[in-house]
Order: sequence, then structure tokens, then C-alpha cells
Amino acid sequence: MDFEGPRPSLSEEENSDAKSEAAQESHAASPVSYEPKIRCRLTRDQITSESSNSVRFEFLAEGAANTVFRVVPYSLQDGKESFVFEDDQGNILAKEKLAKNVLRMSKGKPKTLKYKEIMEGFETVVKPLFRKTEPSEEGASSRSTAIKLSINESFEEFIMDHEGVAITPEAIKALLAEMHTHCPDNRHIESHHLEERGILLPDMSSVLGSVTTIEIKPKWLLQSPNAPRDAYLCRTCALQASRQSKKAIKKTWICPLALVAGNKAAIEPYIRHRSLSTMAEKPGHHVLHRPSRDEEALNQHLEDEVEAVVQRAVPYLTTGPGHHILQHIRYLQGQLDPAGVLSCPLSSTEEDRLRLAMTLRDCSLFIRIPWADPNAPIEAKLGDLDFKSRGKKQDWSMKEEGLLHGGWYVDLESRMDECWIAQGWKKYAPHYF
Repeated sequence: MDFEGPRPSLSEEENSDAKSEAAQESHAASPVSYEPKIRCRLTRDQITSESSNSVRFEFLAEGAANTVFRVVPYSLQDGKESFVFEDDQGNILAKEKLAKNVLRMSKGKPKTLKYKEIMEGFETVVKPLFRKTEPSEEGASSRSTAIKLSINESFEEFIMDHEGVAITPEAIKALLAEMHTHCPDNRHIESHHLEERGILLPDMSSVLGSVTTIEIKPKWLLQSPNAPRDAYLCRTCALQASRQSKKAIKKTWICPLALVAGNKAAIEPYIRHRSLSTMAEKPGHHVLHRPSRDEEALNQHLEDEVEAVVQRAVPYLTTGPGHHILQHIRYLQGQLDPAGVLSCPLSSTEEDRLRLAMTLRDCSLFIRIPWADPNAPIEAKLGDLDFKSRGKKQDWSMKEEGLLHGGWYVDLESRMDECWIAQGWKKYAPHYF
């Protein structure tokens, strides 16, 4: 509305407030830069200050899209190339701080997002879903580009800090050589395939003799909206049944519906199996610490350590914080994708919601259990939270159609009796089985 007379002049204080508000609005409107503030490069041997803070990279794991390296303090006995990290002012970062992290590097495969897209999606879309909604924010579209949610409890403690890293071409080549050594199937990947960017994440790996890390893939914590009404298996167990039919595979999963229900009968043997596999991964590591014990005594000690992990991890997942974060992820999956991957056509917002739901169906929950110190807190973090790319929609649809047309949801001969849905059928409709 226009003023009929001349505008009243602002007082000095009001004028100052107006300028402050305008500056805040201008700052909020300015684009956020996700360019890395630190850089990784090879060490220049002749500079002493650098050599004292040099690190090396130790291959830790690989996934479909990324390779992960542990950051380890360098010593001359290592005989490998060393690296340093420096900030945007050229200051060398202390190796003690870096050694608590891992470096994740993309393999540069098709349908995977670039560094900037990953960081932007993580900060603006994924993280807000784990942040408590303030009363003034409820229903606000600025919370997320994909969904408006009211979240009554904060789950930010489960989110890993992401620190972008620029990696020089020479460092990229050295990392690639390390990857080729441990992953020969990736020898076709060359340096020009890779983006000169990486992400530093907290190191959630095990510590020999004191801490065991168990990685859980929660997967589909609700049944697929596209599953038939008479489904005998949940989506994850149906997929595993289809894979088992082609070749025998080692069982490494738990029915997600039993997991999120906090079912102790399913969770306890699963944790026992996973912790035993993790702690026995390195042959002879118990012998290194206890060379005088015979094999029988060593096995007994390993069983005691596994039991210590089980006694701490099971309550954490059945009634503790681990149970609560899984229930929150289930809630998000249901809110984001109520119609299923076969629904089409999708609006831009609906497509973003589906991408986010599939992100949460492919994340990992890393649980560090300090079994040697029963008073030390369990730490859990969610990883693999990269916002899925739009190019994966066809893959998701084809996989779902394969399960439906192959009859895997309703396969009574699948031997997936541990599926939570199958157990429900047997309990409430036993005359069918």
C-alpha cells in the first residue's frame, strides 16, 4: 500500500536495525560455496615442518561408488609416499587431528553425483531430516527442498561431519595406485576418471583389542508400497531370496522389519555372528597379543570378547539409542515414499522425495562398541547418505518389477523363515503352512 503523505523519517536506531536486517537477508540469499577449505598433496621432503605432520593412506574398504582410506601418521619406516593437509592459508594441519578420520574418494562411475552435488544435498536436504524442528519452523518450506516435516527429537548426533578436501593430481595418482593394489577389479579406473575432490569423515573402524565396529545396512524398514497385499516376504528378504536362487551367498543381513521392531530373538544372533566375523577377520591377531596361550584358550578368549560385544550392542539396538534412530529412519522412509518406486509420472518434488527415501534405504549405521571398557559410551554414526541421483529411477523400477514378476514376494519355498512378515503369517495363519 502507498503512503498518502510523505514517509516519516527513520530514527538512527531504526535505520541501523533496517540496515542490519537487509544485510542478513542479503547474506542468506547469497549462494553457499561448498568448495573445499583444505587441500591434500604430496609431502615436500626438504621442509621439516611438513615431514613432522606427514600422513599416509591405508586402504580400508570399498563400495560400489567409493573407496575409503584410513589416514595414518607417517613414519620413515613405512617406505611409502607421504602426504600433508593444508588449509586455505597454507598452514599444515596436525597429523594427530587428521588420524581420527578417513578419506572417501569417488570411483567416478556413471550415475554417481559429483562432489558439489553430494555436499550440497547432504547439507541442505539430508541433515535437516535429523534436526529437531523449532516451533517457528514447523511447516516451513526452507527446512528441506524435498519434504516438510515436524521432528520432535534431534538425531544430529548420528550424522557424520563431512569435510571437503581438494586433492592434487599427484596425490590422486598415489591414491589410485593404492586402490589398484587392494582392488584389482578397479584397474580400469584411471586418474582422469576421478574428480580431484574427496571427503574427510570420522574414522568409525574397530580398534584391535578394545573396540569393535559393526556396520548395519537398515535397508527397507517398511514393506515396499508396491508389494502385493498377500506378500510372504518383506522387500529386502524377497530380494535376498531372488539372489540366493542364482547362487549361494553368505548371509550377512537381518530382516529389516525385525531389526526396527527391536526383536531380540533376531538381533542377538545377528550381532553375535557379525562381531565374531569382524573380530576374527585378521588371522592370528589374538596370538600376537597372547603368544603363550594354546589355540583352545585363544578361541575361548575370542568367544568372551564376542559375548562382551553382544551384551552391550543388543540392548542398544532393542531399546536404546540405536533402536530410536532406526525408528526415525523408518518414519522418514514412509513419509518420503508412500507410493513406491513404480509410481509415475512424478513431479519434481515427488522425485526428490523418492530419491531421498532411496538414500535412506541404502545408508549404513556404524556402531562402535567399546567392549573392553564397559563404562565407555557406544558411538553410532550414519554413513552413505549421499543424495541419490535422478538417473537411478529406472534401476529402482526394474528391480522392483523383477521381484513382482518373479513372484519373490509370495515365494513360500524361499527358506526365508526369519523374515518378520513370514513369521507373522505362520503365527496368525498357521493353517496355510
